[in-house]
Amino acid sequence: MKYIPLNIKTEYDLLNSLIKIDELISFAKDNNIPAIGITDSNMFGAYDFIKKCDLNDIKPILGIEYEDIIVYAKNYDGYVSLCKIVSKRNIDSITIKNIKEYDENIIVVCNYKDYDKYKDLFTYVYIKYSDEQERLNASILTDNIVYLDLIRYFKKSDKEYLKYIKLIELGKTIDDDIELDDTYFKEINNKDFIEDTYKFASLVNIKFKDVTYHIPIYKPNSKAFLRALAKKGLEKRLNGNVTDEYKERLIYELSVIEKMNFVDYFLIVYDFILFAKKNGIYVGPGRGSGAGSLVNYALGIINIDPLKYDLLFERFLNPDRITMPDIDVDFDALRREEILDYVTDKYGVDNTARIISFNTFAPKQAIRDISKVLNYEQTIIERLTKTIKTEKNFIELKENNDFMNIVKRSKSIKDLVNICHKICGLKKNTSITAAGVVISDIRLDELMPLYKNNNKVLTGYSLDFIESLGLLKMDFLSLTNLTTLSSIINDIKKDGIDFDINNIDLNDKNTLDLFKNVYTTGIFQFESMGMKNFLKTFKVDSFNALIDSLALFRPGPRDQIPEYIARKNGKKFTYELDALEPILKSTYGVVIYQEQVLNILRTIGGYSYSEADVIRRAMSKKKLSVIENEKEKFINGVLKHGGNEKIAYELYDTIVKFSGYGFNKSHSVVYSLIAFQMAYLKINYTKYFMRNILNMNKSSESLKEYINESKILGIDFDNISINESSHEFIIKDNKLVFPFTIIKSIAYIVSEEIEKEREKGKFSSFYDFMIRCYGKTVNKKIAISLIECGAFDEFNINKKQMVLNIDEVLNYVSLCKDLNMTLDTTPEFKKIDDYSDKELIDNEIKNYGFYLSHHPVTKYDRSGFIALDKYKNYFNKTISALLYLESIKTIKNKNNERMSFVKLSDEYDTIEGVIFSKELNKIGEIEKNNIYKINGKVERRNNTYQIIIYNMVKY
Repeated sequence: MKYIPLNIKTEYDLLNSLIKIDELISFAKDNNIPAIGITDSNMFGAYDFIKKCDLNDIKPILGIEYEDIIVYAKNYDGYVSLCKIVSKRNIDSITIKNIKEYDENIIVVCNYKDYDKYKDLFTYVYIKYSDEQERLNASILTDNIVYLDLIRYFKKSDKEYLKYIKLIELGKTIDDDIELDDTYFKEINNKDFIEDTYKFASLVNIKFKDVTYHIPIYKPNSKAFLRALAKKGLEKRLNGNVTDEYKERLIYELSVIEKMNFVDYFLIVYDFILFAKKNGIYVGPGRGSGAGSLVNYALGIINIDPLKYDLLFERFLNPDRITMPDIDVDFDALRREEILDYVTDKYGVDNTARIISFNTFAPKQAIRDISKVLNYEQTIIERLTKTIKTEKNFIELKENNDFMNIVKRSKSIKDLVNICHKICGLKKNTSITAAGVVISDIRLDELMPLYKNNNKVLTGYSLDFIESLGLLKMDFLSLTNLTTLSSIINDIKKDGIDFDINNIDLNDKNTLDLFKNVYTTGIFQFESMGMKNFLKTFKVDSFNALIDSLALFRPGPRDQIPEYIARKNGKKFTYELDALEPILKSTYGVVIYQEQVLNILRTIGGYSYSEADVIRRAMSKKKLSVIENEKEKFINGVLKHGGNEKIAYELYDTIVKFSGYGFNKSHSVVYSLIAFQMAYLKINYTKYFMRNILNMNKSSESLKEYINESKILGIDFDNISINESSHEFIIKDNKLVFPFTIIKSIAYIVSEEIEKEREKGKFSSFYDFMIRCYGKTVNKKIAISLIECGAFDEFNINKKQMVLNIDEVLNYVSLCKDLNMTLDTTPEFKKIDDYSDKELIDNEIKNYGFYLSHHPVTKYDRSGFIALDKYKNYFNKTISALLYLESIKTIKNKNNERMSFVKLSDEYDTIEGVIFSKELNKIGEIEKNNIYKINGKVERRNNTYQIIIYNMVKY
């Protein structure tokens, strides 16, 4: 018989224990220990611990430390007391008097020497002991005594691993001397010791109450208010033309919402979205399955008509699967905090909190942290961590040959990995869940401990346990694309142009052509190179096609792309069953969406939508019992619809396979709408769109891409001007003016200083600028960069003259400053020809990171070379081309030989070139930002054209 351990620290006592909750439960079961007690300082793992104890018939005992005592909960009310004590300590501060308030439901355990201090203060006071003498001393004072030993790890040999994580916590290394007590589980044979722990455990009985939802009451008559609001909202949405189909759907959805007691939830979401809209905070059209709700559409929560796009309510809210609804909404990223503040003010600071999350030691982080503790040289550590891909632990890493090859070559690295294997998966520190907020109808410290981080109150439990407590979790998501949309629309309206982005024509030909022609740089969800290559073959011709394209490009449905495109382009196909045609007609008989799976299960399998969604979810989790149990019913359904067994089994297998990766159409619709809105602005209000996009993207690669596409779409640019440019792109005379900050050497603070000085009066000359600005943030290097970028061209002195005479200018500026006056005459510049075209382009690349004025190859005679507007005509043929080398990526192939991928361009297009190892060795070193004569074969891979390069010579 083993004693009951009552003072265990778990991994939730961050960097203070090696014990995970699951391991603790297993330890208790393996050793027939009927009860266990944890005393983590912040109670982060209390709910996880209690629930897992209950599942395994182990009595949970819960305590917290305060100064020289441990306070244990006697019962559920005691658990609540501990939550309140910890919350107050974390958010504010506590005294022993605060703990005294909860005397009735707690047990205080103290040291022998402190007994007199606490015996009259609390009703239940125990003395802890750790050996025979301490027990004897304690028993003289009271019968309330208990054996208590601190445990942070199970085996004595694990002490060294605890030392490593303590060194990480302290920011120290193995050279620093830190002492740790032995805190492993020790075998105790003393019968009295064991019995004392059993007696103490018998005092405790923490049983959680049945879960009830803690959703705030929005109004005393919420049900009637929601019905009236939804009815009025739908009439407004449909201009009074509410057909029976819409009426029936609205009545059905409201009945489900009422039955599931989620009326107030919908009203709370309606309320904070209304607040956002009234205060000019841009709200997205929706996200995820919430777009399948007509009630959401009627309330203005979602901006998509679910009936128009065959979106299903049951995919969002299912009465057969009682879980909280999850309405996800995106907001302007810059103003999301205003909505969070509104919700906190409305429902109370005690009833709202952000959600805590825990960062754990993943393999890479563990290796980096432990290597620093061990003072390992970091070069080899970086080489080791670069081999780690998606592996979550060191068991998986055993299958990674690159990783294991490095480990096997070094004993010290092997030792490092063994240590990291032990700490991998332990919790390291706290962070805040990006979007999650909890809102409750009662104080949150009645249900859980609270924590404070960066002046924000957080739940003490992570997202995994919030819903189990009956708490309402809201996601206030942010999208920088909505910030961009908002900014573009505000710019347009400042110029007196009024329009409603939510009522644009979704058949706008110019917008659809933008997708068809793949000018999608800067368009939400459609700007990656992979998506662009896909769009070239897909050819978007309607908003519905855009929705399908977004879903098809996801990892699961991607396999369906060739067949979908072939059928879309006229390939003949048939439906295995007539009943499938209305379900799959819009996607040419190809299953793309989860909603289609639900409709197939309902129509052919005979399930309700709710039942179908439960089955679909079970299938997606590969629950074999469900898959087998439902097969016969579905097969019979196919036979009833005129199919044979072969068709039935094939269709069922398709559904089972598809359930794991099918896409949610509701999500595809709302995100396609955001993309379409952005594309609409890009093609119809191009200068406003490009100004905002350019101001939000600072890397030279993205700037170059946006500038090139702007020119294709008819936007003209003005070069940097010392009297017109600012820190960002501006619109002047229908042109975009380049900002100072596009120059690599010019930071925002430099631009700000120039602009402030210019407010006193425009610069009349280069000398005037230098006298007024030199020596503050402007130095010689910055002055030369401004010259080379044409900032002073308006003064009619060529760039090369100014650069070569810069020292004379600086002497003049110095003299003027010494005399505290401006001299009447300025030094004359030596006459000299300006930079050549090549020098001008080189200066652009040096200052911007890319060419700006014109493409570098345009100045060459390209007779006999193939330009990139014609290269597709030479598919599977060898060509010669004169191209500009923009980027190089060199890798090792499976034979450990070098090969390179290069990005090549002319004024018409860009193309990827592939140089295999044999050719690369022959060609030798190549450098980006140079022009090369290319010989190679035009091939196509995954619908993308590329040149297999045989030779390239610098031109």
